Amino acid sequence: MLCPNCKKEIPEGTQFCSYCGADAQTAKKTKKPITKKWWFWVIIVVVLIGLIGAIGGGSDDESTPANGEGTSQSQAVSTTNSAETTTETTTIAVTEKTTVSESEYKASCEKIAYKDIARLPDDYVGKNVVFTGEVVQVQESSWSDQIIYRINVTKDDYGFWDDTVYVTYELPEGAPRILEEDIVTFYGVCEGTYTYESVLGSNITIPSVSALYIDIQ
Repeated sequence: MLCPNCKKEIPEGTQFCSYCGADAQTAKKTKKPITKKWWFWVIIVVVLIGLIGAIGGGSDDESTPANGEGTSQSQAVSTTNSAETTTETTTIAVTEKTTVSESEYKASCEKIAYKDIARLPDDYVGKNVVFTGEVVQVQESSWSDQIIYRINVTKDDYGFWDDTVYVTYELPEGAPRILEEDIVTFYGVCEGTYTYESVLGSNITIPSVSALYIDIQ
């Protein structure tokens, strides 16, 4: 027989190994823990499957009204929930670019004259809009991913741009930076107006858009 400790050959029935002194008979009789038995884990799996089946069956019983009672109420609740879900989905679709594709979102944006959005900004709050113009100012922050642009969106007969829109935008990682004098088309949600103080101390109020996409022309 082999010594279970040093693995050297010793006479059969030897109590102690003559090489290392280990108790060969005690080590030989040591049993594996029950957690290392294959049938132990089979029993655990069977019990878990039974518990999951019992929980699933109980949920089905509770959700089914007895003898048709409460059917009308359940249908009413379902109808209400459906309406709420539809409203919520619509709202998200026009404010979050993750719910629709880029092409679908851009197609939902409306071209609006600058004078209209400047004159009645509250009428366009929450609407998807699109403008094309020249970037006249870029404000980047070291502590935020949001970039602020001032973009002139009205081009005169001489090729000069006027009528400024205040635009906020989170530049996607790896996307090219947008620079002053770039001609861009931006798609986003109208947020009414933004008021800031000029260098001369007067307040200036301009339309504000939270852009979801900006394409450099």
